[in-house]
Amino acid sequence: MRIRQPDFLQRTFELWLKDTASWSFANFLVISLVQTQLEYSVKTSVCGVLFLVVMSAQCQSATPRPKLSETEQPGRESAAATNTVALAGKWHSVKVTPRPGLPKIHTHDKFNPVWWFKNSDEPVPPAWYKPHDKRRNTKWRLRNPLHNFDNYVIGIADKKFVRSGRYPERNSSPRSGWDFAVAKYKWLRLPFVSYERSRFHFYLGWRERGNFGIKVNIK
Repeated sequence: MRIRQPDFLQRTFELWLKDTASWSFANFLVISLVQTQLEYSVKTSVCGVLFLVVMSAQCQSATPRPKLSETEQPGRESAAATNTVALAGKWHSVKVTPRPGLPKIHTHDKFNPVWWFKNSDEPVPPAWYKPHDKRRNTKWRLRNPLHNFDNYVIGIADKKFVRSGRYPERNSSPRSGWDFAVAKYKWLRLPFVSYERSRFHFYLGWRERGNFGIKVNIK
């Protein structure tokens, strides 16, 4: 029997499509199974890791730890000391707060000239000052006659302020020589300058606590 050319070509093409489709489906099925297995393995591993992390966190949180105060926090003091050493000699700023136990300073006191000559911080001389001197009280008042004026009238010892300089925590350079600083309170800028060399020590301006001072000392 003679096969017509168009029928033979059509039949051959249909068989080829069938075989190709079967191979493609088998290939697709194998690839899908492999991908599914890989995804299952990955998900299982991730879930296992997450489970271990959660269990570890639960175990750690279940163990009570004593709370530490600010002064007991590990690294606080060492970090502050490290920063101070690292910044020494470089221009930087520090925050200054009034000292503990500071007497209450009223605004009307600052306008009283009599109050300027008093010493609100230490009205009575301490035990170490001339203990056997009968005139120790008078001499104590004359030792620093404008204490309140220097500290609280033209000074800012009762205020929170920022002091900037190479050694803002000090009144002189530990390396001797010149030292400069400035106290910043609101819009005020209060300067400080000092010089120390061998037996000579001098400073003028607002000191590290915010009080105004002048000193010339030759040993």
